[in-house]
Amino acid sequence: MLDNDTTETHRSMQLRDNPEASPSILWVHPEYGQITRPARRCVVGRAATCDVQLKGVKISREHAEIARNGTTLSVRDLGSRNGLYVNGMRCESAILQEGDMVRLGEWVGFLMTGLTTDVCFSELAPGLFSGPRLAGVLEPARMLAQCGVPLVIQGATGTGKECVARALHAWSGRSGEYVAVNCAAIPGQLAESELFGHDKGAFTGAERARLGIFRAADRGTLLLDEFLELSARTQAKLLRVLEERTVQPLGDGRAYPVDVLLLAATQQPLADMVQSGQLRSDLVARLGVCTLCLPSLACRREDIAPLFVHFTRDRAGAGPAVSSELIEWLCQQPWEQNVRELEWFARAMVTLHSHVACLTLDHLPASRRGGAAASAEASDHAVVTRRRPPIDDGVLYEQLLRVLTDNGGVVRRAAEELGITRQKAYRLLEKQGVPLEMLRGTKAPTVCAAELNRPQI
Repeated sequence: MLDNDTTETHRSMQLRDNPEASPSILWVHPEYGQITRPARRCVVGRAATCDVQLKGVKISREHAEIARNGTTLSVRDLGSRNGLYVNGMRCESAILQEGDMVRLGEWVGFLMTGLTTDVCFSELAPGLFSGPRLAGVLEPARMLAQCGVPLVIQGATGTGKECVARALHAWSGRSGEYVAVNCAAIPGQLAESELFGHDKGAFTGAERARLGIFRAADRGTLLLDEFLELSARTQAKLLRVLEERTVQPLGDGRAYPVDVLLLAATQQPLADMVQSGQLRSDLVARLGVCTLCLPSLACRREDIAPLFVHFTRDRAGAGPAVSSELIEWLCQQPWEQNVRELEWFARAMVTLHSHVACLTLDHLPASRRGGAAASAEASDHAVVTRRRPPIDDGVLYEQLLRVLTDNGGVVRRAAEELGITRQKAYRLLEKQGVPLEMLRGTKAPTVCAAELNRPQI
């Protein structure tokens, strides 16, 4: 769950570029920031004796085993009651790849590499929430903004280009205003007047002088959203402003100095626009020295859970709980409109179910509920094996003895937790020569603990 740390200013979050960095699982729900980084192998469960303790009613005492072999992580179910899920499918074991999603009971995590121990999801700037991937992308831009270097922000719709622009303005420390203009909404014949200003009588209808957007943003930050819509003539004047740091209004022979951090936002790659003739190459050489490419939400799925939880809360931080199954479903959606679409969806869910204590798959809109139900049914009934060997009787016998030790020797409960029949449990014990009468009552823990030293089958 998100806590007060999510409203703090950006803390140290780095993603190392070292491909040999050890893999780890970043748990994003119900708590963001807990990291499992096994040295070799570790047991995950709710028991205090586990190497990694995850608390929850759906977590078995020893739920799963995570092992590392070089730069590879594998995960294996230890006979848990609620199972192991990888990318939405139930499995007995799996070799994990970068970005794979793991669910154990209430917990959802992603395999990532190069994470530092102080990784967290936080508010980098007002309205800009991010995990380690986006924070790593923005860190160089933060330094450039402080130096007044113009930047191009490239990203699909809804990735947060304007939020990033506002953050860059805040990081720049400039005393002036933040001004944003949508170039696509300005008629072509008025673009120069709007951007650079005009003198009274400069053209028909110019009944009074206009300062222009550039001079209005002096000592501040100017965002030109969809700047590719500017005409070639306007692009030429924009290039002159960048080179000379002055603007010359229409009908005015004087040049006025301006000090502006210029940001340009677009959805299209600059190289493609230059090749098509829509963008001047010399303008790209001056403006696009540093292009900030924002990843889509699908490329930073680890942020979906904390973002959704954040969007479901009110200003006081209160909001419904969210089930792990719903989080898992959310992380599998394409979110073509990225963060903006996720926010709309979260707000709608809260509005439609304002008195619900916990949001689940059952609260999805009818248009999406069918696919979610089918996916849940498939994952619950199909146990998928991904690149894994079967669990032999020797390993299963050890697991059975550990469970019996914990529950006082009740075979029925142990079998249920391991997902096997009671007949199977009794056969394993008989095969090892464990007297059935010694499994009853208070003697069971001692017997089971001793039997752990028996050789494997």
